[in-house]
Amino acid sequence: MGGGGDRRHRAASYSDRYEATARVFVDTQTVLKPLMAGLAVQPNVDEQISMLARTLIARPNIEKIIRSSDLDVTATSQIEKDKLLDSVTQRIKFLSVGARTSTASPIRT
Repeated sequence: MGGGGDRRHRAASYSDRYEATARVFVDTQTVLKPLMAGLAVQPNVDEQISMLARTLIARPNIEKIIRSSDLDVTATSQIEKDKLLDSVTQRIKFLSVGARTSTASPIRT
């Protein structure tokens, strides 16, 4: 039998926590032009990126992520689904990396 039991025990002790990262390059002028139509004052680049981040974490997009990753299989009531949606939304982080710098700064959504 050797160490087989030990391996099974270790595998059973891993948590169901996953992390993913993505790097997205966006031409804010093209993507946000329809959102900025009619604004008297054009937002600066940081404000544009913040607008884009808010669009990405809109409820329909987060619901799609939750469904496609089967995070919703244990949520049986609407209250549980809403709590899951809030939890996932709060854990999403956006960082802005400037073209001329290698430092990253958080984006307020």
